[in-house]
Amino acid sequence: MEWHHIVDPEDKLLDELAVRYKLHQLHIEDCRHRNQSAKIEFLEDYLFVVLKPVKMDEECIIEATDLDMFVGKDYLITVQEGVCSPLDGILERLRPAASRLSTGEMFYKVFDGIVDMYLPVTDRIGERIDELEELALNSPKTSTMEELFTLRRVLIELRRILANSRDVAGHILRTEYPQIGPELQPFFRDVYDHTAR
Repeated sequence: MEWHHIVDPEDKLLDELAVRYKLHQLHIEDCRHRNQSAKIEFLEDYLFVVLKPVKMDEECIIEATDLDMFVGKDYLITVQEGVCSPLDGILERLRPAASRLSTGEMFYKVFDGIVDMYLPVTDRIGERIDELEELALNSPKTSTMEELFTLRRVLIELRRILANSRDVAGHILRTEYPQIGPELQPFFRDVYDHTAR
């Protein structure tokens, strides 16, 4: 399996790979016009998948980026939007094993790693909301209420990302793809279950 990882969607390597693997022009445009929702599309020779890695700063503000993936029979192309340290860590851990894994296994491991990012972020936001609610009850301040409302909006956005990721996992479970063998179904069911928490 060949793995091509592109950090800059404007990189000419993406154009070269598009010609080499006959990637649809609309998918290349999706890579370059960011802020897509998580999704999966099947073409004859590959799957096109958009996943949403997230990172959170000290103020509990999340930043969702795009990771576009072309999952072919014997190749995987990942196109990353900017720097996302949690995603970089996942990809670095997978790099040594990439040549031994099938494209379906590699796709699963990336997807699972991204979904595993969500739970600690959701938990941390939930804990901060609990703290702010208690603070608002004991000594109400405008700044506390503003932060509380901001975090609730962030949590709603994160739940939307989770729902879209769950849709991708559910689609994989309901549809047979040549790139994802039946032996991987239990693993994708686990990903689906994690998105449903």
